[in-house]
Amino acid sequence: IAQSCGYVTAQEGTVPESKGIFRVEITQVEGRSTPLAPTNRHRVAAGKRVLVVSELISHTRLNSAQLLQIKKMKKFAFARAYKSMVLDVKPGMSYRIGARLIKDKLDTKSIRDNAYWEPVVWEAVPQACP
Repeated sequence: IAQSCGYVTAQEGTVPESKGIFRVEITQVEGRSTPLAPTNRHRVAAGKRVLVVSELISHTRLNSAQLLQIKKMKKFAFARAYKSMVLDVKPGMSYRIGARLIKDKLDTKSIRDNAYWEPVVWEAVPQACP
């Protein structure tokens, strides 16, 4: 019996930046660090899976003060600069993960609290899992 599995990816597809969604880097899958070299997709068992991601929001969407605050937050927050998400993986599906920029959370306090973005699944596509 083939194991029922799916995939998670931050590399496939064209991220819909026009909808305020940007690239992420998946740094952990189920508590295991992902390879340092970019991986097209990660195979995961079906069911609830925990991912940890960091945002790669386009700098052109933010002003210099916001970028400075984000840089400071990432320097001092370390692990808090990342966010985890729980994903219910269906067999034979590939989930494209991104970061949604929350436009009304771009004040200094929200950036310091890392509340200016959230990880999202922006697309799910069928993908056979051998």
